Amino acid sequence: MIELEEENNSNSDLDKVLGIEIDKAKKTIMLSTKSTIELIKEAVTDSNVSNFFRLLNNNADYMKFLFLHRFDLFGFGKDINLPHLHLCDMPKGQKTDEESKTLKQLIVTNESYFEFDLDGLLQKFFGLDDQGWKYFVEKYRDITTYLNVLAFRKIPEFKQLVEMEEFNYPFMKSIVGDYQRIDEKLEIEEQEIDTVILEMIRSLFAQFVRSAMSNIEGILTKSKEIGSFLYVPSHLSARIWIDNLLNLTDLEFTSYINLLDDLYRNNLIDARSILSWCENCSLENQLLTQTIGRIAPSKISRDKCLNCQKIKSYAAIFAFTDLFREIMLCNDGILAVFFGWLLEVNKIEYVFGKYSSNREIDFIINNSILVEIKTLRVQRDTVTLFSNFENALNQLRKQISDLKEEGIKIKKCYLLWNQWIEFNLNKISVPAKYKDLIKKYNIEIIDPLKIEKIID
Repeated sequence: MIELEEENNSNSDLDKVLGIEIDKAKKTIMLSTKSTIELIKEAVTDSNVSNFFRLLNNNADYMKFLFLHRFDLFGFGKDINLPHLHLCDMPKGQKTDEESKTLKQLIVTNESYFEFDLDGLLQKFFGLDDQGWKYFVEKYRDITTYLNVLAFRKIPEFKQLVEMEEFNYPFMKSIVGDYQRIDEKLEIEEQEIDTVILEMIRSLFAQFVRSAMSNIEGILTKSKEIGSFLYVPSHLSARIWIDNLLNLTDLEFTSYINLLDDLYRNNLIDARSILSWCENCSLENQLLTQTIGRIAPSKISRDKCLNCQKIKSYAAIFAFTDLFREIMLCNDGILAVFFGWLLEVNKIEYVFGKYSSNREIDFIINNSILVEIKTLRVQRDTVTLFSNFENALNQLRKQISDLKEEGIKIKKCYLLWNQWIEFNLNKISVPAKYKDLIKKYNIEIIDPLKIEKIID
């Protein structure tokens, strides 16, 4: 009984560790690989990004969507999703936190459509019958077995590992080391390989190419099926995701569709998966349609059922194109990239990311104006928001002091953040230690719509 409990605890600890690692992996996926200053420079030279940023500059609705913290924009609750934007019908009079029952039933009753069988998939990809596939697999095994044995015969370290009675990971690692010596010895020249095996490799490769070319239609068809299979779980939660997004921003669904259209027109998003189905007919005559190609988000909803002519339900997933994806996942937030872009196009002198006493400073403009960028998660609680504000003041105080020691005299400070709550410093109770700081450096809190004030 005691042993069983210990085993259960061990599994529980393992689950916890795996859960932590999965969370870390999700957060890593949600970060750009480029620095903010790199992205600012690239945004200036990219016509699509620049054209869209000009639209963004005067559109409060677009700002409220895109300047959300990435965990607010791409996830809800404790879940962090991939950096995609969703679109689906939001039927009136129905709870938006409900999944489409018809779509769910279509998926359940068509499990074979979304079946993922690697061997069967490869066989269909290359148009091989059962006998042809069996021959292919057998010869492939012959080739890999021969090459593996050849590698073992060439490398004394592998021989030693095979012949020794003791074998475990630490022992193996002590023998192979960092694999550098192994890799050097593993280089196999063509003349070392048996001519029968060489001919077998050439024959299989030729068959591979011929089958692929003759079955290109089958490959494309099966690829579409795989795409649908992978994106289905995301489609099921689209209504909940969009409803959460609209609640966070207090905006209308039409504003969100307009944003998607402008992103699409400027080639900043691509459709990854578009599905449509008729809620009226699908339960009797099941039909799930997948759309391939470029289509404006606002036009997806115009599709009609061929049977009853009613507007079909739909679900679509859009991914950002390469540069804009990096901008959206920027460590400092898209707000920092957008602000830097404005400074660049207006030819205003600035320094970004300067380190002083191991503290990173966002923007120093004209060597006299300090701008701190804060991308926070949506705060409904004013107490939490005020706490974030105090932390920002403390950060500014330290930065000003560090810069003063370097001979840089700051005359004014801005806190630019993605919060849309009016924060009048003259009407709130600020701790005494910050009152002089606010007065001396004329500190202002501004939301993105007031950025032009800094630029002016």
